[in-house]
Amino acid sequence: MRRKAKAVVCPRCGKATQRPTAHEQVCLADPQNVARWRAEMDDGDGMAISRTEWQSQPRSVSDDYLSRSYGGWDNAARALGLKPFRKGAPAIGLNAPLSEAERHACARRAALETDYHLSYRREAAHEASLD
Repeated sequence: MRRKAKAVVCPRCGKATQRPTAHEQVCLADPQNVARWRAEMDDGDGMAISRTEWQSQPRSVSDDYLSRSYGGWDNAARALGLKPFRKGAPAIGLNAPLSEAERHACARRAALETDYHLSYRREAAHEASLD
């Protein structure tokens, strides 16, 4: 009969484990692990990368482990001190969407710079809609 390995209690989190060396690499209470995961998850602006992006590269811990441990990918990001990833988050600054007036001004400028002129009908229709 094979004897079961004796469980060792982690000094940081108090979890009993039969594989202490493996547990050290994924212990949630270890500040070095948390710092490493935060660095891997940070997109450079304090926002978490997407879970798909995390999966695309070899990481020190799986996305499933973080998600299960913290109760979701967004919760993992928050626990690591990052803003959760948001697809289609509002763009700001130069990446902000243009208003209709800005879009029209850009179209006019592009037309002048490339020797392409908006049709007079389209121009007239636009001006009529402003009245």
